[in-house]
Amino acid sequence: MSVQTSVRVPALMNIATRLRIDSVRSTSEAGSGHPSTCCSAAEIVAALFFAEMRYDPRDPQNPDSDRFVLSKGHAAPLLYAAWAEAGLLKREDLLALRRIDSDLEGHPTPRLSFVDVATGSLGQGLCAGVGIALNARLIGSDYRTYVLLGDGETADDHGTNPEIGDRLRRVAKRAERTDDGHVDLDEGAWGKADAGRSPPRIRLRSSAGNGIVR
Repeated sequence: MSVQTSVRVPALMNIATRLRIDSVRSTSEAGSGHPSTCCSAAEIVAALFFAEMRYDPRDPQNPDSDRFVLSKGHAAPLLYAAWAEAGLLKREDLLALRRIDSDLEGHPTPRLSFVDVATGSLGQGLCAGVGIALNARLIGSDYRTYVLLGDGETADDHGTNPEIGDRLRRVAKRAERTDDGHVDLDEGAWGKADAGRSPPRIRLRSSAGNGIVR
């Protein structure tokens, strides 16, 4: 049963706040990292992980689970915080970020059960996401693929060139989320995104820029 947007958005905003706190705590403890890029995408990740994606947090490698690719891999602390919020990781484990004896590296790696592809080089995540989405078509799976891009890689046209964009948008079961660096979950934008998803490409901007659904 779907939850009404008016009820869901405040809950997601609370989750986003916790994701920010965990991201800042872990990067502060590590003495390195990119807390700002984590904070700017907190609402997007909260909406995806806790209102959109289909997955079992106890079994992240379930073949039927939706896929998530963090193209801007330097926001890895946010990804780890999301899985802690989902219950797979312990919150205290987040404080081991970037330690030599920890699997929580500065960028996501497939060493972790919830990471399908290592990311970090800007622009590679969308290409990987297209491949993952094509695999769903080839094997007849119903899983969906989500890619979170950073504003830096989209500004440089990495993987988002209009000429290839039309071809990418024809790939089934792919949704692209772009973090513009100052995102705030806008209730009106989320309502529009929730109402229709064809084609499945949703760009979320700050409330000042309004949510754009394509």
